[in-house]
Amino acid sequence: MAEVTVFDGAGCIGGNKVHLSFDDGHAGRGLFFDFGMSYSKIGRYYEEFLRPRSNRGIHDLLAMGIVPPLTCYRHDIFPEDVDRSMARRVAVDAVLISHAHMDHVGHASLLDMNIPFACTPMSAAIIKSLRDCNKGDVQYDCPYSSERMRSRGEPRCISSGKRYVGRGLLLPGDCPDGLRKLYASTPSSRREARAANYEAGAIGRIDETGIEVRCFPVDHSIYGAAAYAVNTKAGWVVYSGDLRAHGRNGGETERFAEQARGLDPRLLIVEGTRASREERQESEEIVEENCLRAVSDERGLVVADFGARNVERLEIFRRIASATGRELVILMKDAHLLESMRRADGVDRLDGLRIYDDLRTREDRYQEEVRELHSRRMVDAKEIADSPSSFILSFSFWDLGRMLDIRTDGGTFIYSSSEAYSEEQEIDFRRLSNWLHRLGMRPVGFRMETVAGREVPRKVEGYHASGHISASGVLQLVRDIRPQAVMPIHTEAPELFSCLEDDGIEVIVPEEGRPYRL
Repeated sequence: MAEVTVFDGAGCIGGNKVHLSFDDGHAGRGLFFDFGMSYSKIGRYYEEFLRPRSNRGIHDLLAMGIVPPLTCYRHDIFPEDVDRSMARRVAVDAVLISHAHMDHVGHASLLDMNIPFACTPMSAAIIKSLRDCNKGDVQYDCPYSSERMRSRGEPRCISSGKRYVGRGLLLPGDCPDGLRKLYASTPSSRREARAANYEAGAIGRIDETGIEVRCFPVDHSIYGAAAYAVNTKAGWVVYSGDLRAHGRNGGETERFAEQARGLDPRLLIVEGTRASREERQESEEIVEENCLRAVSDERGLVVADFGARNVERLEIFRRIASATGRELVILMKDAHLLESMRRADGVDRLDGLRIYDDLRTREDRYQEEVRELHSRRMVDAKEIADSPSSFILSFSFWDLGRMLDIRTDGGTFIYSSSEAYSEEQEIDFRRLSNWLHRLGMRPVGFRMETVAGREVPRKVEGYHASGHISASGVLQLVRDIRPQAVMPIHTEAPELFSCLEDDGIEVIVPEEGRPYRL
């Protein structure tokens, strides 16, 4: 017997929390496919200046229904006034992390620290780098976290302790030596005294859980993405995570489909992000061609804004910089990420890049490490201002304040990321447009139009390729895998999949929190 429960990700995009419980001869086996942060749920109640209170631990997230009431959370994040008697009991031997985007891993940090995470070495490196570079934000606390405790004077409040605790890590194969050293390093802190209080998590193999799990690399907009298959008495349960077939690694998605079909799966749990969106012909090759043309047309400074941790896009702009006689400049946190990724696969992605030397009075530990390792790559605002045509800056909208130090007039801003899908994102685009007007920069990749008296951003095709498979592509993927049943998640249009019933494939549209027995 096996049972699947979608605790989040049903009828919405992101926040995947899919639980699989099964009986393989041992009592109480189970695992999660991802445990992400639901931006749609958070956005109903919170925004930049109204956020869940950190000193209340998990209280606000539970009270507002942003995370489900379960028994598998960390005990140290519960304040005294949270009633845990109604929490749903779930067995969790491990969490299978498909990739390092926060809508898939952002709430996994809330889980009991004794629950190990399984992922690819590349995802492990990215998750560790994100934690090292982001102190104080719970969504990044996956690999290690400071132990919390109830405040002595007010037990309804939670405070952070000085001791760091690491989480166990499970990999599909053996752990690269570089990754092991990365995970043995100290947390993000300038105080060396804390190093003695850091207990790193053990690194093992997925097969050590005693559960038959297979991991398949897939193509996505972040490196290290994977799909999984778990063997149960009811048959194989396959989970796609997020994937696409139009990236440079699209062949990995095709191989996954072929190998998954060979398992004759009982159930395929698959994403459908673009099920309700217009079909577009897109590829990373088209993006590179158009962005190269935009850079070639500019005689001054170029700023390129592409999605967070989209290293494939970064490599495109590195090639564009080389082809146009420029150098690509990244931020320190990006340099730390690329250095961490090198620990997983040995590839030097910093070759040929420069690192922006920010103005600051003190540096975090990760920034000190980047400076020590790569001091010759550093470039400051004056050097860029003196020769703006020599550089492409990898700055997002959130980094434009740095342009006030560089003080260049004119240039081109290439927006190479996703379009606006919410009112808040539309407001950000208006602010971005105001910044570019103030800086005298030409926008490429989007334009502003006046609709019903207000400015609305419009995407210009050809400067961004989605990280998700198209609607027709996902239907073909399901037909190629040929499961007995398919369960669409991570989608606002699960009805798209109903046509698969004509192919003899049962379509299960999940309801949040409802268990489905296989």
